[in-house]
Amino acid sequence: MSSRHSVFVIVIFCGLLFAGVMLAGPLDPPSGSIQETDQLRTKADARIPLNTGVTGNFANSFVINEPGSYYLTSDVSVSSARDGIRIAASFVTLDLNGFNINGVGNAPFRGERGFGGPGASTAIVAASGLRSVTVRNGSFDNHSGDAINLGGVTGAVVEDVRIDDARGAVLVGNTSRVSRVTVTRSDSGIQAGENCVVEDCVVDGPSGTAFSGAGVFRRCTAANASIGFDVQGRVVDCNVRDNATDGFRLGTASSASGCVAEANDIGFIVVGASVVGVRIEGCVAVNNAGEGFRFAGVGGLLVGSIAANNAVNFDTGSGGNAIGEIITLTTANDRVLDRDDAGQANFAFTAP
Repeated sequence: MSSRHSVFVIVIFCGLLFAGVMLAGPLDPPSGSIQETDQLRTKADARIPLNTGVTGNFANSFVINEPGSYYLTSDVSVSSARDGIRIAASFVTLDLNGFNINGVGNAPFRGERGFGGPGASTAIVAASGLRSVTVRNGSFDNHSGDAINLGGVTGAVVEDVRIDDARGAVLVGNTSRVSRVTVTRSDSGIQAGENCVVEDCVVDGPSGTAFSGAGVFRRCTAANASIGFDVQGRVVDCNVRDNATDGFRLGTASSASGCVAEANDIGFIVVGASVVGVRIEGCVAVNNAGEGFRFAGVGGLLVGSIAANNAVNFDTGSGGNAIGEIITLTTANDRVLDRDDAGQANFAFTAP
């Protein structure tokens, strides 16, 4: 081989060697063995099967004492003698994995065993003072206690859950979120703390209040309850029907927009002289046994709404509440824009 060819081969070999070193990464890797790094990653990513990986005590079938991600591998039956799952740590996610927690042997609908008395067990309960607890993706049946009680948890999340026949359906603490929850037959529905978001939920048939708390309530439905919504905050695109007393009961500095109240006793109500600054806009009240819209507070605004076939369409009281353009139906063909704020319970209109 000529000297020229030898030099060319050496140059090619050196270039390939240099490229291999660059692709291989640094010659001094980070401290710690590969095995230790894999163990840390596995621990961080691991999901723990609750049914086989967590034990309980005399008061609870399972107790979660460590942060982490847990999941069910089968249905769980809870006896009347103790609670089902107790969460005693922050930063816990519990995926029910589509399974059911059944209160076998517990009292049927509306707690014949009594509120908090003997046999009133809770399916899932968290200790007070915790943060960031999530429960998702499962169902609950036949609990004489609460289905999900995270009332002492800040930043709780409950989503994609179905609950049938419980004393209390869902309780969450401040700054929490409840999404896509369906509740049938319970003593109370969804109870939220302050600064919460409740969205895309349905509560049908509680003997008490369907939705309560402070925050934002969006695209929710309450039916066949005593009270549909008893809230302070914003209520957006929600519906109430066939509730025994009030459809929407609004507190100070609350607003309702795009909401419909039908066939309740009272559609929308602002209760008490201490309640101020309530705005109702773009809402509909029809076929309610009492008032469609009733203001007992002060400094409220009712605008751009529709009332029809209520015993009393509007009652604005005498507390300085204002009415904007409202369409009322007095006969089958009369639709009148109302700007009167004379405080009359049901304004007398004549056909135009």
